[in-house]
Amino acid sequence: MEISEELFDSTYFIDNMLSDMEERFTGQNEYIINESYMDNEWILFDYYFKSKSYIYFDSIDEELQIILKSWILNLFENKLSPNHIRHIANIVIKAMRFTNNFSPEYEDEFNDFFNNNRDTNIFKAKKILTFLEYAGFEVSLNYYEILIEYTSSERLLTMYEIPSSKDVLKFDLIIKDFFNSHLSTQSFLVFFPVYFWWCLTNIIPLRISEFCFIKLDCLSQSNEGYILSLPRSKTRFTRELKYDKILISNELAENILRYKELTKDFDFRETLISYQVQQNSYLSKNTSNSSSYPYSYYYGLFDTILNKFYKEVVQGIYNFRILDLSDTLEITNDNKTIKRIRPNDTRYFAFLNMMLQGYHPIEMAALGGHTSIYSQLTYYNHLEYWVDSDLLDLANLNYHHFTELQSSFDEYFIIKSKIIPEVLINSTDTIPLEIGYCTDNNQNCPVDSHYICPYWRISSKEYTIHKKTIAKELQNRKSSVSLLFKNLIGLYNTAIFNLKDERYDNKNSSFNFKLRNNAKIVQDALYKLYTFKEKINYE
Repeated sequence: MEISEELFDSTYFIDNMLSDMEERFTGQNEYIINESYMDNEWILFDYYFKSKSYIYFDSIDEELQIILKSWILNLFENKLSPNHIRHIANIVIKAMRFTNNFSPEYEDEFNDFFNNNRDTNIFKAKKILTFLEYAGFEVSLNYYEILIEYTSSERLLTMYEIPSSKDVLKFDLIIKDFFNSHLSTQSFLVFFPVYFWWCLTNIIPLRISEFCFIKLDCLSQSNEGYILSLPRSKTRFTRELKYDKILISNELAENILRYKELTKDFDFRETLISYQVQQNSYLSKNTSNSSSYPYSYYYGLFDTILNKFYKEVVQGIYNFRILDLSDTLEITNDNKTIKRIRPNDTRYFAFLNMMLQGYHPIEMAALGGHTSIYSQLTYYNHLEYWVDSDLLDLANLNYHHFTELQSSFDEYFIIKSKIIPEVLINSTDTIPLEIGYCTDNNQNCPVDSHYICPYWRISSKEYTIHKKTIAKELQNRKSSVSLLFKNLIGLYNTAIFNLKDERYDNKNSSFNFKLRNNAKIVQDALYKLYTFKEKINYE
């Protein structure tokens, strides 16, 4: 099969995938028996079942093979079993063969790829969508419509698990505290990639491969400030909106300039982040030599430095116990545990934050490097999850300021309850309410509900009496926020499924206002819910 020229505008990211393919392949030699990743047949060994299984790449175009193999290695890196990976990979390969690499002329027959089994069809569609999102090439919108139709009866949330807000918040505070301390030059050089990745990809949804490929000459200055050039392949969205350059903060720009100055004599390189600095500074002598790509930074190096940051800084300096995302171990004191954030997780955080700011789907597609606007549907289903899993804390991060982190870290992860012991209440300074009391003698109520007022308090005795009423109020607020989320997601779906209708495009000021206004309503509701939870220390 020949690959359609429409799928790729350049081989830029193919080269990037190749830069560390051999090292990633070698890292899975416990499960992949082959000696070379270039083989057209991969033999997988499953130690649990004591069995071999096979993935056949023959008749697939060479460039698509590279993407497919990189994706399969990513599945291994996410700890899936060999048998499960073989099953998933074969679904995608069969779909590629059935449609001649998702060619437009085969889209009408794509429904025939599925059968009458609902669960099987959902599984197939989810895995194909996951691959298309990873691959990043453009296919006909009709393919996405068919895939979305098969997955519409089940939430896409299960496609990708994201960390909890508490883990994200802890990591964010650690990054800020660590890099605001008096770092040695060596520590700054070694851990700069982690700082740069966290600051940038939480705002702009870059893939980790794109982040690693940011060029040495990425920074320029204009009248508005510092401009960062992003390594983006051209899609119809990026061509239209020119999102390959963004304005960044002076603080981030100054740290980039400092890093460039400190590394100018290390090596001649194409990428901003120095391969040689990392190799010389900390990598094991057993690390495989990627000498065929000496001038580029790549995913394998970043993954290693992120692991090093967790071990030496998060665990070594801040004394956190580190867990993998898949760990289900019950922890009695979760204030001193943290689940690991993976390199591509920040891409999800960035998309979710853009949705809460009311970005138009086309703007999000351009910023996210999507070749199809349908790719965003995966992220929309995570948005409501923010309510369900306490990601409210993260959404309200900007409302809270943390200081002296290293000396008193624990206290920032214990919600400051407004439930006061009876003996500490001074009746002369309080005004009784139906539930709780007010500490403002003038009662200049800044909000419409006592529960979220900064002057509202409740005694521990009264809280016990009214606990059911308070819990019901909390649930009502959660339900209200959930409904607001659904309204916002409905607007995004309207824009996506009516892409050619100018009433919903990114140039329609009325629709853009509606997006921003609904996003603001969601943000306000989130903040009120967060404030309520903070006051009652609700678990």
